[in-house]
Amino acid sequence: MRIHITGMNPRMVSQRTRERVTFARALEQALCETGHQVYRGPGRGWHADADLVLGGVTSALSPGATYALTGLEQIGQALLDGTPLLLFVDDPDLGKTRAAAQSAIRDLDRLYSPYLMSKRVKQSRSTTGQQRTCINAALVMLAEEVWPPVLVPLHPWASSAIAAKRLGIVSDVIPIDVSSVLGLPEQHEVEHRAPVWLTDRHYSADLLDPDRVTWPVIPVDSATMPNPVRVYGVAQGVHQGAIARMPGWWTPTPSYVAHARAVYLCDAEESRAIGTNSPYYLTPDDVECLPEAVNADLAHAQAEYLKETMWNSDTLSSALTDSIGRVSSSGKQATRRPTSLTS
Repeated sequence: MRIHITGMNPRMVSQRTRERVTFARALEQALCETGHQVYRGPGRGWHADADLVLGGVTSALSPGATYALTGLEQIGQALLDGTPLLLFVDDPDLGKTRAAAQSAIRDLDRLYSPYLMSKRVKQSRSTTGQQRTCINAALVMLAEEVWPPVLVPLHPWASSAIAAKRLGIVSDVIPIDVSSVLGLPEQHEVEHRAPVWLTDRHYSADLLDPDRVTWPVIPVDSATMPNPVRVYGVAQGVHQGAIARMPGWWTPTPSYVAHARAVYLCDAEESRAIGTNSPYYLTPDDVECLPEAVNADLAHAQAEYLKETMWNSDTLSSALTDSIGRVSSSGKQATRRPTSLTS
């Protein structure tokens, strides 16, 4: 099957070699491993012959959605042509996607404002009437409560029902754990572990009270970090930082920490989602003063729990196959035209 992965921001379509770990990239890798022909990017030529379009969606009015018009056009083209369509999201702030579509429909000039157009990629700067028809079709769909099935990056302990509620839709929300395709670098022995506190969000006093911390805070940027496992490996305890508004949202951190044989600390909302009986239900006080041997035992317990909990490649392959079959079984559907541009 020929699958075109498109989307509305650079994380969804970028092919840069130094690109950080993203949901779109992991989906591409998993689909290729199952034998599909996959192209990820904004290219229109490949889109025309695709058997399935996998469209990433986010707020169409976000300045960071630089591919918004291109992504909307290709999603709308799939709707109009009846090409099987799966959606996916990569941002835990789920509610803004539908809200932005509703806002754009009320005032289409907002979507094409000079400020936003200055942020768009070159191929969005001048849109034809046909392209705007496709963009409008995608906006109408996103503004509704019923979408095509949506793939959402979640760890196994997350709730797809919560994700659906925050998206504000009644369609199928399909949780996907892509941990099994995460590239893990070679392990390195760490001679001396250091008491450090790591966060993969921009560090501020709102995230962690400086008076509470007795060790340095080291911001971790997955876009520039050459080897996260080695960085995590020096830590007695690792704090990921808050999972913004969505407990169980998929990030590579738990796998990296387990691979580094370090202890993973998460915020209270996340630890409750994982479960009170798990070795992840911890507070900083639980690990700050642990001796090395006990710390190593805890790290091993977390790694074993993760191994039993997270999806393997077979589980991921099966879930993707089922999802593709769900939207492809009906074949080419009747052409769908937008009936209204009012909310």
